[in-house]
Amino acid sequence: MSKSILIIYPHWPPSNLVGVHRVRLIANNLANHGWRPTVLTVHEDFYEEPGSPESVKLVNDTVEVVKVRARKSWALLGQRMVGDIGLRAFRTLKQEALQLCHKRPFEFVWISMPSWYPSLLGEFILKQTGIPFGIDYQDPWIHPLPEDKQSWSRAALAQKLARLLEPRALRHAALITGINRQYFQGALERNPELKPHTAEFQLGFDAADHKVDHPTETPWPKDKVVALYPGAFLPLSAPFHRAILTAFKSVASRGELPEGALMVYIGTGRSDRPVHEMASELGIADRVIELPERIPYLEIQQLLRSVQGCMVIGSPEPHYSASKVFQSILSGRPIFSLLHRDSEALNILRDCQCGSFSVGFAQNLDIQSQLEDALKGFWNCTEWNPITDALEPHSANNAAATLSAAMHHCLTS
Repeated sequence: MSKSILIIYPHWPPSNLVGVHRVRLIANNLANHGWRPTVLTVHEDFYEEPGSPESVKLVNDTVEVVKVRARKSWALLGQRMVGDIGLRAFRTLKQEALQLCHKRPFEFVWISMPSWYPSLLGEFILKQTGIPFGIDYQDPWIHPLPEDKQSWSRAALAQKLARLLEPRALRHAALITGINRQYFQGALERNPELKPHTAEFQLGFDAADHKVDHPTETPWPKDKVVALYPGAFLPLSAPFHRAILTAFKSVASRGELPEGALMVYIGTGRSDRPVHEMASELGIADRVIELPERIPYLEIQQLLRSVQGCMVIGSPEPHYSASKVFQSILSGRPIFSLLHRDSEALNILRDCQCGSFSVGFAQNLDIQSQLEDALKGFWNCTEWNPITDALEPHSANNAAATLSAAMHHCLTS
């Protein structure tokens, strides 16, 4: 007999945020492992980000979705003060979650974050209904800040608040999950009294997502040969972007790139366009396009299949596991990557025989010549045969199986 699970996550298709797909993919596959999922989310009318209406088609009919309202974001003296959807909808999410849990026989509650604030709902639900809950880390809640962030910046204040809220959110959690253990290991070390069960699984993928034909106009001249990076600009990764652009300039100056070679960055999320600024400083602005706005999920899949190759750019931190690695591999196009040498994403690329043009970063290691060699090979690659069977351990179905086993452990121990 199947069990019921309540999943709380304030974004849901047609939201175009990356985290939506981790939760969607898990929910889609839980029925394969004996669970009936109900997703509690916020109605899309209250999202601030542009949506992707087509992504609604990627939700299985085995998933029930319940939507609530949220307060509008507000500003003070022109400064945006409260925009986080989890905070704006905290009250309505709490009310609906408690009503659902009182009315229905849910065996478990799973809350994925960010947004960080809905994680506090787990304790309310447990105390009023006795239903155990788990917290899922898509990112570390507490993390080091870039050097340019002042001690009283918005980001610094958010981290001070995180240190107050995280212990409360976790103190009664039966389960803590994450993309890998390093995403939540810091939380366990900061709170040694916690003894939850833990489980790790990647963002995951469903190969069916990557077979949807979605005609898309390319946002670059058709005569260009493009390397595409679809993803956010992470401040800690700024040295990686600069190193890649420097290597690109060097290889281009030697005439070792195809005519019309163009670096395209989509969805960096930064209106100041830091990648383009770096390119301008290096004198290669005419060979780099940065489009800060996110492009809908299915459009990105289509664009990845149309380019010379994909770029997967990680972080100097070993725990960071670039989620774009899956869609890049499944695009069937050559992949250039710069990742920490201990990154799980780098291991995945190598397992799929997609590591030919990958560079592993380590502190005090000079990688510039490696970057130049990798870029040269990547741009001139004409044969590429990824072994996609090696991705199966990271599939969404396998991730759902891991979560199911972890919840069963919590319910029976």
